[in-house]
Amino acid sequence: MDDTTPRRLMKQIGPCSLRFDLESADPAIANFLFTANNEGWEQIPQQNLALGVAVVANRQYVDLSGYAMNDLTTFIQSVDIQKSRDPLGTNQQLVWVYDFLTTRRITTAELSNFTAGEVPGYLESTLDLMEMIYGEHQTLAVNGNIPGTFITTMADTLGSGNATASDRIHWTRVYVMAPVGLGVTQLGIYSTNLVSQAITGKEKDLVYIERLRRAYTQDPGRNE
Repeated sequence: MDDTTPRRLMKQIGPCSLRFDLESADPAIANFLFTANNEGWEQIPQQNLALGVAVVANRQYVDLSGYAMNDLTTFIQSVDIQKSRDPLGTNQQLVWVYDFLTTRRITTAELSNFTAGEVPGYLESTLDLMEMIYGEHQTLAVNGNIPGTFITTMADTLGSGNATASDRIHWTRVYVMAPVGLGVTQLGIYSTNLVSQAITGKEKDLVYIERLRRAYTQDPGRNE
């Protein structure tokens, strides 16, 4: 590979405060409200409403168009997800936190069935492992000693480390909230940084053309 150059990719996602009011046993009539600082955050309706789970996501991307214009491939070397604080919340049973760094935008449909365990990057999802460059997930349970806080019961990573010839790398943050029962659930989400060390380089023509083809034919969610 020619013209190998080190790069640093960075992106930031801001905080979010939200309120989820489950007024009856039918979660379809739940009142969901972003209360403050919600830039880029959106509620993701779930296929299985009977479980009363609320899901919010923030989908951003790092611009690689300057590299793509010069026919360069981007290889991610390391990823650091820098969380300013753990979330704070009330009336929560469990909270799952996901960070995905992908070669294409994750669609709303691919984020709509966390209740059935369809997590992007795994076998059940239509987002293939090769499209998942890197990911982190964390399970938070209520801290019985300090009200409103959580303890981590599981943390793991995923991803193929696959390179991309696309003009974007997509970063998706997801919070999946399971309320204890009926009533008002609140969650405060804090700012997070993405810092990634990468290199770019020129691959052989046939390899690059095939990677370029995959980058644009397998990106159905670019504008969804």
